[in-house]
Amino acid sequence: MPGVRIPPGVPIKSAFADIYLQMLFLFIISLLRGIVAFIPQELLDKANLGDADAQNSIGSMSIKGDEVKKDYNLAFTWIKKRLSKDMLRRY
Repeated sequence: MPGVRIPPGVPIKSAFADIYLQMLFLFIISLLRGIVAFIPQELLDKANLGDADAQNSIGSMSIKGDEVKKDYNLAFTWIKKRLSKDMLRRY
């Protein structure tokens, strides 16, 4: 692999295990820092069942990057669901 130098005498399996562990460590650190996070399953379930507050919360979290990675497409999807539900109620 370009950029990866395996020292002489180190078995290839061992070197790849080290790389895997480093990647796993970085992923865990990013979770702790909030770079990569997940929408709580309970909130997602409520939103999928049509709970307007849950839909709004997911949209808001996705815009701000609050507890999850910023994702404007996801935010637009959930906020659009919320607004369409409000529009149907009014008419």
